[in-house]
Amino acid sequence: MKLELQLPEIEHFIKSHYKHSVKIKYIGYNEISVSYLFIVDVKITVKEVHRYSVLLNYTLNWASKLLLKGAGSMIRKKLGENILLWNTSKKEICINFSHIDVLKELLKIVYISTFEIRNNEVFLELVN
Repeated sequence: MKLELQLPEIEHFIKSHYKHSVKIKYIGYNEISVSYLFIVDVKITVKEVHRYSVLLNYTLNWASKLLLKGAGSMIRKKLGENILLWNTSKKEICINFSHIDVLKELLKIVYISTFEIRNNEVFLELVN
């Protein structure tokens, strides 16, 4: 099973579900930049892909460092404690897909084989 999401579709999803407008810019293979309120700018890189999760690295600009210190707990609260595992000392975020309600049953029969950011889209492949 393959799923391809254009970055503008992800922006729209975030805006409609979480009431925040973000700008996602494709930088290169497995790299994006996420901007919020013209102040916060986070570069995100895919580090590792596991059967049910994806590990991302991130780097912050100076303003982002100040604003996001307390935001991690707020974001985890909105999404659910076990979906995003945020390691600030390593600058890593683990997205645990097996804790997303709509994917729980599906991930009992398939697992993530590929997660890539390429050509202005996120590509996810699930296999059994």
